[in-house]
Amino acid sequence: MSEFVAPDGSRHALFGSGGGAALATDVGVPLLGTVPIEPGISEGADIGEPAVLGSGPAADALRGIAQAIAEEHIPPVEMAGCSARMLDAAVAALDAMDAESAADSALQNTDESGISDNDVA
Repeated sequence: MSEFVAPDGSRHALFGSGGGAALATDVGVPLLGTVPIEPGISEGADIGEPAVLGSGPAADALRGIAQAIAEEHIPPVEMAGCSARMLDAAVAALDAMDAESAADSALQNTDESGISDNDVA
């Protein structure tokens, strides 16, 4: 969430500003967008009406993020009608992330002597 825009147009950064952009930079990913705080987001979620299907700045921002993901960051591939290949690609990407996370965790569990907590005597 970015900021609250009051009916008079004044903007209020309730949680500060720039944190999303800083985090994206720190982890090396693009900032996909910012979503203004609107009461309608939680109200719609409570009754099963996603904000992205509504109107207003938050809905516009959410649609922009979805469009950026679909067109710029994960563009559609030629699938010839078979979604199974897309699922396989997603699973492979998640598996690679899990393997990287496990390798990072193993490095953190190695003490100064070079012996890992996972080593068995």
